[in-house]
Amino acid sequence: MGVAKILIVEDTPELLRLFRDHLGKVGYDVEAVGDGSKALEKLGERSFDLLLTDLMLPGVDGLAILDRVRKSAPNMAVIVVTAFGSVTSAVQAMRAGAADYLEKPFSLFDLEAAIERVLAAAATQTERAAATTDGEAVRVDSAAKVDARGEASLPPLLGRSEAILRVQRLIDRVAGNDLPVLLVGESGTGKELVARQIHAKSARAPSPFVVVNCAALTESLLESELFGHEKGAFTGASFLKKGKFEVSHGGTLFLDEIGDVSSQVQVKLLRFLQDREFDRVGGLKTIRVDVRIIAATNVDLARLMAAGRFREDLYYRVNVIPVVLPPLRERSDDVPILADAFARRFGRIVGRNIRIAPDAMSLLAAFSWPGNVRELENVIERLIVLIDGDEIRLSDLPAEIREGTPAVAARLPPRHEAVAAADAGASPAADGAGLTERVEAYERGLIFEALKRCNWNQTRAADELKVKRSSLQY
Repeated sequence: MGVAKILIVEDTPELLRLFRDHLGKVGYDVEAVGDGSKALEKLGERSFDLLLTDLMLPGVDGLAILDRVRKSAPNMAVIVVTAFGSVTSAVQAMRAGAADYLEKPFSLFDLEAAIERVLAAAATQTERAAATTDGEAVRVDSAAKVDARGEASLPPLLGRSEAILRVQRLIDRVAGNDLPVLLVGESGTGKELVARQIHAKSARAPSPFVVVNCAALTESLLESELFGHEKGAFTGASFLKKGKFEVSHGGTLFLDEIGDVSSQVQVKLLRFLQDREFDRVGGLKTIRVDVRIIAATNVDLARLMAAGRFREDLYYRVNVIPVVLPPLRERSDDVPILADAFARRFGRIVGRNIRIAPDAMSLLAAFSWPGNVRELENVIERLIVLIDGDEIRLSDLPAEIREGTPAVAARLPPRHEAVAAADAGASPAADGAGLTERVEAYERGLIFEALKRCNWNQTRAADELKVKRSSLQY
């Protein structure tokens, strides 16, 4: 695509200069303006690959600019910038066609990562759309496939909570190498989606992404599924079968629920991770393939290892890069974004523009979601089929949600650091610190103590401190 052309619209002069200078230094072709009217003029003068715009602007606001872009340049990627806590505005922008949003304050690293992510997704969609024939997409055996409309079928990892942003940053960092990754999280938290994201962002993206659910197969079937078998290896083996390791050569093999793998299969997995080779069941020939392993588990492998049910040497081989996926109850601020995205997706399928009433959305955000994102997705899909109109109302929600208790809020992500700080008396300022540093240190101390008293429940701690939960997280 060459050098990406970016238009920045920001009415704060200091931020405008900071974004323009930084993005220019990292290699983008950048133009920057301070209000919406000038942005529309620039958009009329030349084409851009990406628009980065604040929502709150003098004169023509960010949503109006976004609306104009969607009509005049539908392929241009758009990232909107919102004020801290303005989730409603961000959801409105995503509905209007924005690819992503950034919530102030954010770091330059977050800005770069968002731009890279959005531009990469736009480039993939363009390439896949160009590969279609008679309206039918050419099948690509990789993580990012395209449907008949030319749209990427790999959904983004939605959410702007710090917990999910950390996962997004880890995806970007680990995609460029071939080290094994272990995804840890409860069922329904999106482990396979993260694995697909890692594959799609890697150099292996054109090669196969192969999924094996280790919990769904018996020991003998799993061994044959992974490593293949020779003709006559066992009763019923009437032909040679290549296993998933051979099929995924050059690509990525995703081993879901690796904690359910038997000890015999663990030995063969360990051999592959050590020597990059294996034998088919009943075979004598050693086979070497180039495959990256991404494993996932919803159980504590360290506990299985201590109980003698998971090999210690295999544990350290698969756990080279651990990525922990937070349960949905620990990122309840992301529920409105996810619910709205699911409503739009399933609404398009049934040909309706589905909205979620504010009081219904509030209850969705308060629910604990034991099935995590998968459960939320299933609930929204079911509701869209059952409701008569175009709005999901409070009365439409299932009884277990209407009668449920509010979600248990998240622990602070770096809890071990917070606990240590709180136990140590929580942060007196260093000698010689100024007033600002001393006030910040005092605030940290109050927050840590409140969190300890509330058993790390952020909602209760925020109530005790008489601040909003989002302010406490900030």
